[in-house]
Amino acid sequence: MAAIRETKEEIGLDIKLFNQNAPDYLNNNRVTKLISPIFMDIHKISDTHRHIGMVYFATSETDVVNPQDEKDRSDIWKWVSREEIEKMTDLWPDMKFYALKALEYLAK
Repeated sequence: MAAIRETKEEIGLDIKLFNQNAPDYLNNNRVTKLISPIFMDIHKISDTHRHIGMVYFATSETDVVNPQDEKDRSDIWKWVSREEIEKMTDLWPDMKFYALKALEYLAK
């Protein structure tokens, strides 16, 4: 799945996607059930450019971020708590919403 591959490429984490839907049929050699995004949106990049976002939540066995691409190694990576997210004033409202929802869903 693209989300798993991109996460590995971008930050070097092996993840397991959160599946909010209990399987209602078994995978077989003809059909594989896909994990649905938790949220979808369209967000503005510029006046003439929009992105469709598919938001997935995931877990990992490690918190060690190790980007494969050298240009991504200069980015700042930081794990934060719910309280830290709530206090962030420079985080876009949609990103704050998704981050808080991820903590809520994955704590169950």
